[in-house]
Amino acid sequence: MDRTVPLAFALLGVVLGAVGQLNSLAPALLRGPSLATLGPGFALLGGVLFLLSTVVVAWVGYRTGRRVNLPAEFGRFAATAGAAGGLGFLVGGTTTLLVAPVPLDDVLATVVFAVGYSAVTKGVSIGLYGLAGAAVGHFRATGGV
Repeated sequence: MDRTVPLAFALLGVVLGAVGQLNSLAPALLRGPSLATLGPGFALLGGVLFLLSTVVVAWVGYRTGRRVNLPAEFGRFAATAGAAGGLGFLVGGTTTLLVAPVPLDDVLATVVFAVGYSAVTKGVSIGLYGLAGAAVGHFRATGGV
């Protein structure tokens, strides 16, 4: 398998992890304004997260799936994309938590569990969405559409 496949999904996972943690930490980071005035910003960030986690993951799968013999390696492709994306998500989320000026003393164990759990679930979804995009790319490349 081409090295660009895990690299692309890992980089996407880092971005997803960082943006996801910013979305989670935004209320603590933005203490001054009322949460009601921040509603459109949260909605926009949620929309960006949705596009990154579905459309962009499928697009990366579509682009990188052309570099793989998908019928023979579909399981390996999904596992590689999921593992790289999940690890990237963990790195991005953890880095954001470490640099954010938010005290986590009382809830550190909960935060560690939440970030780890999110990385696992995001890894599974990245693997599946990436495989779906790669399957469409393979189908189109073989003359299916």
